[in-house]
Amino acid sequence: MTRPSPPSLARVLKLTLLLPLLLTAALTAGQPRELWYGVHLGSLNIGTMMFRQQIDGVGESYVASARMELGPNQLLSELTLELDRAGNLQRYTSSSDERDEGGESSTRYTIERVGGGLQFERIDKDASGTRRDSGELSLERGAVAEPLLVMRVAGVDWQRSGGIARFPVFDADGDDFWTAEARYVGELEVDVRGIPRLAHAVDVQTDSAGDTQRMFVLNGTVVAIQMNEAITAVLGTESEAHGDLATAMDPDERVLRESVRDIVLGFASGNPDRARRLISRMRESASTEAERTEARYLERRLDSVAVNPRRIGVILPLSGRYAAVGAQVKEALEHGYINNGGPGELLIVDSGATEESAIAAAESLVFDEGVVALVGPLLSSQADAVAAASEAMRTPLIGLAQSLEPSDDHQFVFRASVSVGDQVDALVDYVVNDAGLRTLGIFAPDNDYGRGAAEAFRAAVEREGGTIAGSEFYDPASNDMTAEARRLPRVEYDGLFIPDNASRVPLASAGLAYEEFPVGIFQPEPGQKTIRLLGLNSWNNEDILTQGGSYVRNALFTELFMADDSTASSFVQAYTAATGRSPSALEAVFVDVGNLLATTHAASPQSPVAFRDALRSTTVGDPITGLTGIRDGGNTAAHRLR
Repeated sequence: MTRPSPPSLARVLKLTLLLPLLLTAALTAGQPRELWYGVHLGSLNIGTMMFRQQIDGVGESYVASARMELGPNQLLSELTLELDRAGNLQRYTSSSDERDEGGESSTRYTIERVGGGLQFERIDKDASGTRRDSGELSLERGAVAEPLLVMRVAGVDWQRSGGIARFPVFDADGDDFWTAEARYVGELEVDVRGIPRLAHAVDVQTDSAGDTQRMFVLNGTVVAIQMNEAITAVLGTESEAHGDLATAMDPDERVLRESVRDIVLGFASGNPDRARRLISRMRESASTEAERTEARYLERRLDSVAVNPRRIGVILPLSGRYAAVGAQVKEALEHGYINNGGPGELLIVDSGATEESAIAAAESLVFDEGVVALVGPLLSSQADAVAAASEAMRTPLIGLAQSLEPSDDHQFVFRASVSVGDQVDALVDYVVNDAGLRTLGIFAPDNDYGRGAAEAFRAAVEREGGTIAGSEFYDPASNDMTAEARRLPRVEYDGLFIPDNASRVPLASAGLAYEEFPVGIFQPEPGQKTIRLLGLNSWNNEDILTQGGSYVRNALFTELFMADDSTASSFVQAYTAATGRSPSALEAVFVDVGNLLATTHAASPQSPVAFRDALRSTTVGDPITGLTGIRDGGNTAAHRLR
């Protein structure tokens, strides 16, 4: 058995071509399906491939075939891979014809399972003659072909693991089987489609002789392969689907559809008819409304205008009940964007009053105006629907509604408003470490918001070394909380946390006072130690003082911005001069969002995916309300609260 030569460009490209096939071949459930893929590396179309599931009288198998052509008369390669349902290799065939300065050459290669073993035959032809080789291979289950190595390298969490990983590999070209070793190098810059990216560099053994390649892993995808000193193959970075598959090693229909979607967009310019046929098949096989929406958006993408990287779309209520608030937010965003050197334009449109009108606005901005990113909507009633649409359109959304909760599954949805958790952390840090209030309690509304805030408060207090001595939840619709206050444990509290809005806090404090808790400056008995009430920024309303009276005096609550804060005087003066009014806390937040947009846009992202990646790495300098960027590894803004 001869040792293979170091991998050529053709072999690297073949790796890339086969990878989706092997991922797809791992599917084990569902109806027979046939899917066509087109693979593009940069501007180079390296061919198409087809996967089909076939069922015969004996059992079920998976067959993947591919055809690759590089340039006129340079390389023609055809591949077929057949696996049984358990993933064991049954048959592999490849043929390639190549023409270069040295003349013409061809290789025919076959591996076939015979009985319990694998037999191979290889025939090479070139100007010097014909050579044949054959024999028996020893192949471990699951080690199918070299593309599996790329998948496994992508599947390792290199940022956390470091060190060394080992993978069994079978080289179908070189008739060889070995255990490959991958060593983590660190984070290095690599040029991916003309854009410098910071990716995890991994040196990978590529044959049994110890030759290595450097692979660059970004978001669970091998984005580039380096041989010698040059990048010789750049993989697609438009989706983390391959990384998801690599990590799971058990692809599902959702991830498979993500791969198909990216390939559709790859066909859009070169073969739109094939792209439409793919979309039609996606629509026919869709089992959920989200999948049907995805297919519809893909079709609109084929007919949409090109992305204009200078444009960011903004969706705000500019008519109806919330028009005045929308106008203020518009001015705040523009002030933050323009005064921080935003290099493009904010295209601001009306969200209307319904989910449908907000979705229509987002669709028009993406497909008709070609925006590179979306901002909004402001209304909580529209936030989730627009987030779902943005995710399906694969366009980053910087959400403004505090109610928006991006999930781990979201790749394109972010929330810019300050979170309850950020506020709670800042409040507890001050209360425990600065004010010295260590014995604390919770009196909260019995709803998702109240229980979520209470849990965050409990965790923060325990983390800072304080004690939660008691907690009770009240009916959020009731005006009488005395029964719930009666059930609150009788302890000498330093403070009580009430995560409710300014109109409800006076009622809660009255219920506590009725049950003779010494809240605020109220003392049921002379000389009694009083309890300070604690809240979040929803308390910042004068009504809380006029209605709560002595029960809410000396309370502590968080706020992102106060116009009379001496540290913000220059901003207040500039904003007042520009708009004719002193900025509210809400406006100050959205000035910072405008700053975040300007700083991200200054990195010159040329596509929605590039904008998303730039947003994740952006750091805002000198924020008004503490918004410093997007939280590392997450989808929500990181706020440095004062």
